Amino acid sequence: MNELRENPRGDKMLLTVRQKEILKILQEGHRTTSELLDVLNINTPQGLRKNFQNMRKQGINIQKGKGSFNGEFSYWVEPGDIVDDKPYYKTTYDSNESYGKALYRGVKEVARVQVDRYLHEDMVFHFSNYIGLLGLADTHLGHATTDYDVVEDIFQTVHDTPALYLATIGDLIDNSVNAYAPNGCVNIVDKDGQLAMLEYLMDLVRDRILVMYEGNHEIRSAISDHFRITEYLANKYQATYGQYGGAFYIDIEGHTTKVYCRHKCKGGSYHNPLYPLVRAILFDNPGLCHDADILMRGHTHEEACGIFRVGQKRRYMSVCGNTVVYDEYGDRIGFETGRHPFPMYILGPDGSIRQYTRMAEGIEDLKLLRESYAKEGE
Repeated sequence: MNELRENPRGDKMLLTVRQKEILKILQEGHRTTSELLDVLNINTPQGLRKNFQNMRKQGINIQKGKGSFNGEFSYWVEPGDIVDDKPYYKTTYDSNESYGKALYRGVKEVARVQVDRYLHEDMVFHFSNYIGLLGLADTHLGHATTDYDVVEDIFQTVHDTPALYLATIGDLIDNSVNAYAPNGCVNIVDKDGQLAMLEYLMDLVRDRILVMYEGNHEIRSAISDHFRITEYLANKYQATYGQYGGAFYIDIEGHTTKVYCRHKCKGGSYHNPLYPLVRAILFDNPGLCHDADILMRGHTHEEACGIFRVGQKRRYMSVCGNTVVYDEYGDRIGFETGRHPFPMYILGPDGSIRQYTRMAEGIEDLKLLRESYAKEGE
């Protein structure tokens, strides 16, 4: 009879007392189901089968055949039915190193790789003249009532406007085509089609995208099929992948502006759409926001711009608009529905910040300021 093999921790094969008893009986000869239930005092065949399953997983080949005239099965274990070469997790640790220490050393390396992927220093973008910064969110490509002319016009305008850059703040696609979408949300093209449309638009501005952040609609794909749409696009267009939210810096001739963006912030107010950004400064994320000059968010499909003194510092805050003409789901749960414009900022080499509720208003000023500054340098 084969000996029970050692496992990597030095114990015998991990069988319960009951399973060892079953193994001994089956090695003695054939036994029917009813005989085993009677001898082992097991109440149901299901209880016997569960023990068989566990024993087979550990390499014991329990034979099975017809054993009586009434169709009852019989079981037995023959010499050689205990598999000696069933694989265990292999280790490569030195014989002088404990199993636990080897695992700890390996897990530390895995953790380091994960931390390096998700935590990184804030990006600094350098310029030498006035630039424009547009916060873009909630275009919801694929939604049945998105204004696709407006979306295309935004990307074309960025393409046609020198020194106008994008920070995308989530929900660029609607992605209401999986189990994580609310009931009643209808898309007129599937997720692959939505991504293809977005890539068509982003090809127009491939050298103007500074940072890309996740929205809750993109995150649905990360949950359902582990595909991070925003990370894929950021890598393709050589933009910074900002994950769920974070900060970056814009340096113009030594004057630095810190920008904080997040699609969805904690808290809300019926009276002040900017309140979640105030919370981020004072309570939720002071490590990133305490010295931020510009703060932008999306998610709620409304427009808001304001300049307030928060935490002893002048802050430029805004809520990005959206391009959904009518949002049936939002209407159903009590949100305002309708298209809203996107905020734009002009940052200057003198450290100045100009805030615009509508992109069109800022574009003309940007052209004039850049021309004037260029002439000063001649």
